[in-house]
Amino acid sequence: MKENFFNNLALAFAKAWELFFDVPLPLSDDTREALGDAEADDALVLCCAPLIGFVPGFAAYVLASGASALAGAYVAAALCAFVVVVLWEVLTRGKDTTTLIALINGKLFHRSGDGQGGADMATYIFIALFGFKVACVGMLVYFNHVGWLMAVAVLTFSFQGALALGKSAEGDPFLVSDTRGEVVMWGLAAFLCVVFGGLTAGLVAVALTALAAVKLRDLFDRMGGVSGAFIGAMGKAVELGLLILGPLLLIRK
Repeated sequence: MKENFFNNLALAFAKAWELFFDVPLPLSDDTREALGDAEADDALVLCCAPLIGFVPGFAAYVLASGASALAGAYVAAALCAFVVVVLWEVLTRGKDTTTLIALINGKLFHRSGDGQGGADMATYIFIALFGFKVACVGMLVYFNHVGWLMAVAVLTFSFQGALALGKSAEGDPFLVSDTRGEVVMWGLAAFLCVVFGGLTAGLVAVALTALAAVKLRDLFDRMGGVSGAFIGAMGKAVELGLLILGPLLLIRK
């Protein structure tokens, strides 16, 4: 029975990876074929959302901690900030950020991506977002709050998992789970955020992210549902918000 549970969990993790990332999970062809034919429990897939965030979060945590110990705070902040932001973009091949930029460009500046003006504005927005995220990550690394990077990654994908329970643009949700599955997901996210991000800051971030997810999901359901690309873009917006929130909560000097 225990072996069956871990097999189901591994299958759910692989399905969650495919749902959130564009970079394929490194598996053998036989394993990938077996997973492709199997059906994963949506509730377990949902519970794997924080674990999906744990992967890039842990990579960032180890990289920043190691660089700080070996090269000092200045070098680590300058080097790791750039590498971490690029790494997180690579996992989605930049698609989520591209969609977010298109939304900002269209809604805020009333420009489409077509034409020289729209393309130029999109480039400026990308540079601004990328530079701002690098600055926030660098600040967290310099002041030795690298654990917050874990909290950011975990909550970004937990948020997207919560939105995936709402209506899609086609009508059916991306994931179907009862309330218990969502509670377990947020509980696991809270545990990881408290361990790596601190008790107060971690709980505040979880509460704000969960509230935003529930409110936005209800709003999007009333609007008729959203696409997977839109959910990814909202995840990037939450990532940016959490990178701003971290220094505000953690840096005291």
